[in-house]
Amino acid sequence: MQHLTKEEAREIIAKACGAQLEANGYELVDAVWNRHRRGSTVQLFIHREGGATIGDCQKAHKMAQPLLQAEGILDERGSLEVASPGLDRPLRTPADFRRAAGHAVSLRRRKAKNPDEEETVRGIVQLVNEKYLALEDENGRAVLTELEHIIVGKYDLAFQQREIEITNPYYGKFDELVAAVLRPVKPQSAKMTPKQRKAAKKAARKNAKKTRQ
Repeated sequence: MQHLTKEEAREIIAKACGAQLEANGYELVDAVWNRHRRGSTVQLFIHREGGATIGDCQKAHKMAQPLLQAEGILDERGSLEVASPGLDRPLRTPADFRRAAGHAVSLRRRKAKNPDEEETVRGIVQLVNEKYLALEDENGRAVLTELEHIIVGKYDLAFQQREIEITNPYYGKFDELVAAVLRPVKPQSAKMTPKQRKAAKKAARKNAKKTRQ
């Protein structure tokens, strides 16, 4: 176990205790393994609906420790830490991005035309399925990314949140968004003109006023 990469260690940890944790209502969000002279250290980050408490972390600790020791990823002198992830946790899976819906994130992703190169994109998480993640960038444009191209995502508290339901005509229509972005010639652009944006906001304010009345 001394020559494992962090990704390999994460996969071993997930296979060792992920199913057991899930069976008891916990999702293994992330796992970190480090090897030291005095032994190994494993950090588990768990989530459950409504938020994980200290008691939940203690229960998960008792469940995971013997499984990790049996797998050899955690030795007798090693230590296991279990915690609830904070806003600085990495986002990798569709479930991670679904929980981030409506929040600003930054993504490190591989370029579609050149997978050997990376780029960073920022925006508000709109929609996600098992293949695509859709963001709205600072200009109100839809940014579509295949999940397999995402290296890692993180919450981006510095990004200014905008009214995506007004600025994006495809909001709430994921299939239409995917089709519009992927088709060679789009009959309708995913980006609105300044005039269209102004008209959309004016209509939204008018509808909101009628609703209050």
